[in-house]
Amino acid sequence: FVENSFKHGLQGGTGKVLIEIDLHVKASDLEFRVSNTCRPGDSLNLEKRQGIGIKNTRQRLDLLYPGRHSLNISREKELFEVSLRLELKQ
Repeated sequence: FVENSFKHGLQGGTGKVLIEIDLHVKASDLEFRVSNTCRPGDSLNLEKRQGIGIKNTRQRLDLLYPGRHSLNISREKELFEVSLRLELKQ
């Protein structure tokens, strides 16, 4: 997700570029968020745009953290955001 924020956040070449990465561990929870600017002309339909990497990530999370994770991917106007929460201890 971090690599993709640079790859897609820096495309377009001009204008304001924002990449924000947050990682917090509280007790037994890990919270990770990455957001980046994206081109206004990019498709807003995330379902069609999600490639094999996101699908594989979701499958791995289901295997490693069954019922103990959440992964949300969203896009609003020119901001793309990934938010991941993991429950580290059972």
